[in-house]
Amino acid sequence: MVWTKLDEETCSSTVTVLTTSVFTPSKNIMAISHTFDTASANTLGGFRLGKTSIDPNNNYAYRSFQNFGSENPQHTQNRIQAGIDGGDQLTVTYLYNISTEEKLSTSNTVSRSGATAGYAPQSMECVGKWVNSNQADIYQQYSGHIGGGTRHIGSDSNLSVIGSDGVESITVQDGAIFYETDTNKSYVLSSNTWTEL
Repeated sequence: MVWTKLDEETCSSTVTVLTTSVFTPSKNIMAISHTFDTASANTLGGFRLGKTSIDPNNNYAYRSFQNFGSENPQHTQNRIQAGIDGGDQLTVTYLYNISTEEKLSTSNTVSRSGATAGYAPQSMECVGKWVNSNQADIYQQYSGHIGGGTRHIGSDSNLSVIGSDGVESITVQDGAIFYETDTNKSYVLSSNTWTEL
């Protein structure tokens, strides 16, 4: 299993969603988002998934714990709320993305809460699922929430998505020397051909 980058998006202005391009699906996905707060409307982190396009329907359910408090189970939602209301935040989400199965996720978020040492950071733990038999091949960082109101993701916020089904490869330059310890022989690479020395 080799983890490889599936997509990365950075917004150059304030947006309400940050969406990847369609990527090659992977059985395991990790999404890392760093979202900046805006002065006019606080970011409230969450995410949506899809097959070719984002699923905005009520096919999500999640259970969250903010600042190690009581649990908040939510059913039949239009996203998984894995973030905190207000403040710059860093969220790491792991997604089990097997076709024919519900897509299970676990997310951890930390938010700065305030700009000085007088503010302790906030945390959010969330487990969720997307009820869809297709493998997700698009991911969206979402700033809205169930209670309505406008939320924004600030300029320069970033979303990176990596997958576990990559192919390991290596590029070796001409002139490279390989020593085989089992046979005690050396080889040199020239024009894509290994020749014994």
